[in-house]
Amino acid sequence: MSTFDYPCLRSLLVDEESRVCFDARKAFAEVPSLALFYKIIRRSCGKYRFRDLEGFLCDKGVSSWIGWGSGDTALYHELVLTDSKYDYLGTCIGSSSTSGDRPTCILEVSKALDLAKSPGCGVLVNEEAFERDKKLLSVVPAEKLLIVKDHLVGRCGWQYFDYFQPDGTEYFVDAGCLDGGTSAAFASWCKGNYGHIYAFEPNPLSTEAYRKGMSVFGERATLYEYALLDRIGFTSFDAIGRSKWDARVDELGSTIVPCSTLDAVLGGRPVTYVKLDIEGCELRALIGGRGLLAEKRPRLAVSVYHEAEDLFAAMNLLRDMAAYSFAIRHYHSDAIETVLYAF
Repeated sequence: MSTFDYPCLRSLLVDEESRVCFDARKAFAEVPSLALFYKIIRRSCGKYRFRDLEGFLCDKGVSSWIGWGSGDTALYHELVLTDSKYDYLGTCIGSSSTSGDRPTCILEVSKALDLAKSPGCGVLVNEEAFERDKKLLSVVPAEKLLIVKDHLVGRCGWQYFDYFQPDGTEYFVDAGCLDGGTSAAFASWCKGNYGHIYAFEPNPLSTEAYRKGMSVFGERATLYEYALLDRIGFTSFDAIGRSKWDARVDELGSTIVPCSTLDAVLGGRPVTYVKLDIEGCELRALIGGRGLLAEKRPRLAVSVYHEAEDLFAAMNLLRDMAAYSFAIRHYHSDAIETVLYAF
């Protein structure tokens, strides 16, 4: 890890929830453990909504769960199930061996399989563990198996819009606008009291979807097909990635897109609120908006989870650049979707 004055940065946070988020991100930067991150971050907000679990309760009457698997994911699932409104019956390691920390309640395979056959009981397993132990799990009715890709996903809050309150006529920068969902959420947040939406999206696979959706904004929205960086010109871009949410500036990307800066595009225009979620380029975009931030001091919602040190680097930069104060909120049960609010 780089050397930051962590106590000084932490002292700039305005509430205890922010300090919990700070501590969780620092722990994850030092040891990228999903279980450790969740153990800390769950203290910062209300209950997470685990849609997959809720679906099983509604559709199949499952109210008790066995975790199946090993390692850090098993520890994470134990914490999630223990926190939920369901009965946690324990974790079965299955046919694998594991080292390091273990769940506190380990079930023998025979015991776990017997329990799994009982009414109202389900088995939570990720794809890797399921493929490894498919023969063992074949005795569990398919409708009682919840198979997740990597780990269970839970969400909370209203990302980007549950910290600040609207303040007069808003002028919004939606950097990383994808299909326009965040722009629509912004319009709802400020109840339509906005002057303009400046939307940035360089991915040619997403801009058409935004154009179709932005008709509801009329002339009060403009789409800029630029990557927001700290320079003007062109950059390599990975337009496909693992999904549309992962498309990003990448020196090995096969697509060439134009890039610009906040200062160059929006200098002299009113800006009250800036949201940056641009897959690891947030710091470069802030540097490219140095003049705008210093002059207009818009409120900021900056995604700070794409790289391990993004949070600390962004706080350090903004403190020196425009003497901002800070809050942090986290919207996901794992280590993505942390937002730094600056004001």
